[in-house]
Amino acid sequence: VFDFLETHFQDHNELVIQLVKDLQKATGIKDSMF
Repeated sequence: VFDFLETHFQDHNELVIQLVKDLQKATGIKDSMF
């Protein structure tokens, strides 16, 4: 199960990062938090 989750996360890692960046812009969160 963990292997599947890890692979799934790696496959969508860039997408997740992009979504986080978009949320940062929308909410005004500083990039320094990450």
